[in-house]
Amino acid sequence: MAYENDKDKLVKKCGSFPVENGEEIAVGIYSYNEGDEKIQISRTYTKGNGESGQKAIGRLKHAELKELLTILSNIKENED
Repeated sequence: MAYENDKDKLVKKCGSFPVENGEEIAVGIYSYNEGDEKIQISRTYTKGNGESGQKAIGRLKHAELKELLTILSNIKENED
């Protein structure tokens, strides 16, 4: 089954922080086709035409990891 963008729903934006090159790391909870809610971590950026894009998180700097762990910790605390 092919991915269908309109079935991918943002349930909650959990946080984000800026990184190099005008990008940011964003964390959100998503549900695809009304399925289980899952945490998505991605790098977001602005394309040349002004639209927003996302790419895989890839490697993290230590400072980025610390920021990310803070956001993930907040998600965990709010879940309990």
